[in-house]
Amino acid sequence: MSVPAKCQRTGNEIQLEDGFFVASPFIGDWEFVSRDAPENHGDYNIAVKDLVKSPGALVDWFAHLREKTWFNPDQFFDFFKKFRNENGLYGCL
Repeated sequence: MSVPAKCQRTGNEIQLEDGFFVASPFIGDWEFVSRDAPENHGDYNIAVKDLVKSPGALVDWFAHLREKTWFNPDQFFDFFKKFRNENGLYGCL
């Protein structure tokens, strides 16, 4: 099932699985971006398709994030709450 979402850097709507979740390690902010979005210095990104390929991949990524000194769980989950609301992703489970 395809799920559209808006790139936060270009404003273009793409399929969720074609995008990337990107963090700025300098401030800990997160964005959803498309492949053609301009990159910022220091971007830390993960392809959505890599996260959803298996439950183990998602768990491994969460554990990996926890190892990052710049990772702030509150900022991370605030981003997902806002992203979910802006893209109408409530009830997609």
